[in-house]
Amino acid sequence: MKASDLIESLRQLIQKHGDLPVTLAVSSYEYSASNIGYAEEGPLPNIRDIQHQSPDERFVIEAKDDILDSN
Repeated sequence: MKASDLIESLRQLIQKHGDLPVTLAVSSYEYSASNIGYAEEGPLPNIRDIQHQSPDERFVIEAKDDILDSN
């Protein structure tokens, strides 16, 4: 999914349901959306030492590990 597709999907959901929190579902887990950023080519900094890969540049949605954390 491209960023423009995500924005348009969110825009449509906001029109129908109002402005709501965003969560990320991964397998049977659900996470609160936290910080959104941009990543250049290569692995994320926290996994650089264990993964030797060069994925394309991308947008990254950082997830919190506790959806009840309101910080």
